[in-house]
Amino acid sequence: MIKVDNEISLHPATLSDADEMYALVDANRKHLGRWLPWVESLRSVGDERRWLRQRAGMDASSDEEAWLIRYQGATVGAIGLIYDAPNNGAEVGYWLTEATQGHGIVTRSCRTLLGYAFMVRSVHRLQLRAASENVRSVAVAERLGFTFEGVQREALYTAKGYQDAKVYSMLVSEWEQRTD
Repeated sequence: MIKVDNEISLHPATLSDADEMYALVDANRKHLGRWLPWVESLRSVGDERRWLRQRAGMDASSDEEAWLIRYQGATVGAIGLIYDAPNNGAEVGYWLTEATQGHGIVTRSCRTLLGYAFMVRSVHRLQLRAASENVRSVAVAERLGFTFEGVQREALYTAKGYQDAKVYSMLVSEWEQRTD
């Protein structure tokens, strides 16, 4: 568990979380599907279990870490890192239930996870990609001091069709020089 602050904590996702995670995604399918390509392919608790087993640290070949975001004791989303070991980098991704947006939960969770990635996992470069029209995720990257690198044209296929993705990055040296 990683404590973010008095309201938020991050808990490593385990197989026992599959039912809860699937229920949250299913209840927020329309909201999440606007931005996240994987939502349509997640159709059962079994799909969630497979993802947890294969990609969230449940097997030795995993290159991902997934954490549940708990806000005031309730699970409200997830955040994770996808590692690019050959380049000593990682990409951060997250999702949050529609009802819990607007409380700074993702920004605070990301700030803490960035510190973990840079200081504990010794990552050199972190990347954040967001659908260009996803103003909330774009704002998270900008609030945290990520550098805008450009747009990947029609890089995300979601329920809305192909969408452009804004790409942001942060280097460990930039993290170390932050003033927050």
